[in-house]
Amino acid sequence: MMNSELLARIKLMLIPGIGPTLARHLITYADSAENLFRFSHQDLLQIPGLGTVVSKELLKHKQYEICAEDELKFIEKHGVKVLEFDQDDFPYRLNQCDDGPFM
Repeated sequence: MMNSELLARIKLMLIPGIGPTLARHLITYADSAENLFRFSHQDLLQIPGLGTVVSKELLKHKQYEICAEDELKFIEKHGVKVLEFDQDDFPYRLNQCDDGPFM
């Protein structure tokens, strides 16, 4: 996975009101976290299950950029292997849990 998508997914984790279940839904709906951050407010309001409060928080995603970049630097510096729900090596059983992690 490209670092820009990983950065977008880390940023998504930092946004208040977005837990693992909603994050999975949003990434699946938008085809990627990067695409999601390109959505307008009107586009976000069309996503089933996404309310006005969280959609407004998504629009403020740039304020989480520095923290997400720091996390990505840590991952790269320490050779952390990130497993994501839509990758083949993600644990099967975790993907069967409704509230399983997305990363």
